[in-house]
Amino acid sequence: MSKRNIAVGFKSSLKTANLILQSLVLVAASLLALLTPGHAGAAQLTGRKATIDNSKVAATGVGITFDYTLPTTTSALQGIIYDFCTTPLGTCVKPTGMTVNAATHVSQTGYPTNATAFAVRGGADLGACLSTSQTYQRCYLRTQAATGGGTVQHVVGGITAPTSKQTVYIRIALYSDVSYATLVDSGTVAVAFVDQLTVSGRVQERLDFCVASLDNAASEPTTVAGCVALASNSIDIGIVDNTTFAISPVATSGGNGADNKYGILMIDTNGSGGSSISYYPESAATGTLQLRNFRVTGATCNATETVLTDQCFRPAVGGATGTTIATGAEWFGMNIPCIFTAGATTALTVPAGSAGYNADGTTTSSTTCEDPATGDTSKKFAWDNSGTAQVLASTATPNVVDREIVKVRFGATASATTPTGAYTVVTTYIATPTF
Repeated sequence: MSKRNIAVGFKSSLKTANLILQSLVLVAASLLALLTPGHAGAAQLTGRKATIDNSKVAATGVGITFDYTLPTTTSALQGIIYDFCTTPLGTCVKPTGMTVNAATHVSQTGYPTNATAFAVRGGADLGACLSTSQTYQRCYLRTQAATGGGTVQHVVGGITAPTSKQTVYIRIALYSDVSYATLVDSGTVAVAFVDQLTVSGRVQERLDFCVASLDNAASEPTTVAGCVALASNSIDIGIVDNTTFAISPVATSGGNGADNKYGILMIDTNGSGGSSISYYPESAATGTLQLRNFRVTGATCNATETVLTDQCFRPAVGGATGTTIATGAEWFGMNIPCIFTAGATTALTVPAGSAGYNADGTTTSSTTCEDPATGDTSKKFAWDNSGTAQVLASTATPNVVDREIVKVRFGATASATTPTGAYTVVTTYIATPTF
């Protein structure tokens, strides 16, 4: 045989050997696919995802919504197996601390003849369903031979998350039969259990409080800033005689010296434990006796307040009692005709211990806050000259106070023997919020 013929024969034998080897490889691959559990002949689920309703490590009662599209439309769909693993491929190892074999069926949509619901399968292992012997798995089952495809959704619940931060790979396997023997479609999805973010912040304690006098024709301010902007803190009740009762605001008329103003105490605070507003009259710097009464500066007054011949006015009874003023009997006092708010609610009221300051016995809004006519003696007035702060208004229950105004009026009537003079008194107001 020639060398040429020998070479040709060798090449032909080599080609034949390669073809045989390739065939053996294909056969081995096919056998391997057939021997791989749960994946032989399965189509890949598309558009697949798993949405968890709680990603907190060690969370309980976690729900998972599985969404995917069925690639196989000619087969029944009667069994579902979920494997919860630390890896997407290879031997399934359940994440530490995770509990899945108590998962429940919550709902489903889109499956062929969807009204036939899946249910948790219990009992001994069956086919590929190993949920009795393997804690990483949960199986669901229904009896429904209908075929179809499309996008479906399956919601399960009652899962306990892993005890450490990690990604969990959930392998999904769909079976055409109730014995979990014939795999139709499969795919893997992933979810992550992670730390939570803790966000901290602090709302600072806040108190805005202002004391001012307001012209009777002006609108009440809607903010504390509006109150501060008034920059007025004096009230003149004009001429006080024994035939009338001068009650602020006293209209300016005929040179009577009145300024038509009343007092406002506006508070705005986030003290949720409640708030109060109290007052006391300042002690006059000069003079003797009755130093916290409506008096003439530097006057020497009688030790007995009921004496009506000195230059100190008799104070109306303070505290819970108050005095309904009678003209000509010499009285001086203060009252609260109303409490109103620019905020959402009115929280301040006149407490029982200070009821003498509540002009008509009720706490009313600004729309019904009356200013009495000259000589009106139907309202209570009170005055506390003890030097100890007297509560005028407070919250009945723990509550914030949102831009509330306590309106205050001052009134006086003289007796026939009250001496002439320019009478005055200074009052101090204190806001006390509880945080």
